[in-house]
Amino acid sequence: MDKSKKHFIAFRADDKEYANLKRKCELAHCKSMSAYIRRMALYGIIVAFPEEQLKKMQTAIGHSSSNINQIALRLHSTNQLYEEDIADLKKSVAEMNQQLCNFILQLAEIHL
Repeated sequence: MDKSKKHFIAFRADDKEYANLKRKCELAHCKSMSAYIRRMALYGIIVAFPEEQLKKMQTAIGHSSSNINQIALRLHSTNQLYEEDIADLKKSVAEMNQQLCNFILQLAEIHL
């Protein structure tokens, strides 16, 4: 138990409320019911996104940065810019943009 947390706050819940809190705690990936209730009381919202979607975004960003680095290296060594490099970069940026748009749309669906 965290020794810096010296104040105790309690409340009662019926079986249905408790089950609902427990389910929401699990969906929010909180370590404990206490952590979930504390975060909700202090901040009012917990947003948990599927790891798969976040990994897709990370992958799209990684591809774009990798393509930019490859183009920069090739440009410095050969002093030429190739059409297919630009096409690959545009494709990576479009994928990254699609992932970010999906993310923004999901955030917009959250009602505070």
